[in-house]
Amino acid sequence: MDDKNIYTKYLPHFKSVALFQGIDLNHLPHLLMCKSAMIKKYKKGEFLLHQGDISTYVGILLEGQIHLLREDDEDNSALFSVVEVGGNFFDAICFGGSVPSPGDAVANKDSIVLQLPYPDTFNLCKNSCEFHISLIENVLKSLSMKYLKLLDHMTLIQMKSLRERILSYLRSFIPGQGGNITVPINREEMSRYLGVSRTSLSHELASMKKEGLIDYWKNCFVIHARKNEVDLSSKSSPPKLIE
Repeated sequence: MDDKNIYTKYLPHFKSVALFQGIDLNHLPHLLMCKSAMIKKYKKGEFLLHQGDISTYVGILLEGQIHLLREDDEDNSALFSVVEVGGNFFDAICFGGSVPSPGDAVANKDSIVLQLPYPDTFNLCKNSCEFHISLIENVLKSLSMKYLKLLDHMTLIQMKSLRERILSYLRSFIPGQGGNITVPINREEMSRYLGVSRTSLSHELASMKKEGLIDYWKNCFVIHARKNEVDLSSKSSPPKLIE
């Protein structure tokens, strides 16, 4: 199978890619072939990039799930971002001047990634074609959204009680999912994202369920109380944050 046919095979996947919004998908296989874009498969647990490495491409997730992690000097691992299908990653470190990665990128599921070489794919051609203009506009939108999400995460982990963090995290899914919430991570990953131990998270979830504030089964949640009806101050001991 030649390169163009490989891209054509994944054409249905491109519809969900934020970076390709406003771009004629029928032209993408030819454009990707001209830019020497690569499609690579990763097994669950395989690293895409290690902390301190420099990325030579912007990644787009076509299948699977990618976790962006950061370890401190004591080897405590914190989850700071989850890349879902259609999402892009490594754009911040590429457009930031090819700075070393602040964390690890690892496949949380068997994954397929489209690699867009940097900077070649993103350099404006002499004709200032619509493809490059739309692509750059979409990258800027993506970076803006990531900045806002980072601010939200910083606000979340600064909340004093674990109950506040849990409710804030769950409510962030309501605009897109409504009352029945499915989170994309398991308990261990959720505890790392919230900056607490898994034991503390499990204990607080059980308490909230017993009090009728939430209900859950695996990674599916329902919030029963409205925001102004919830006592956000937990009586349990403050959780120890990951240092």
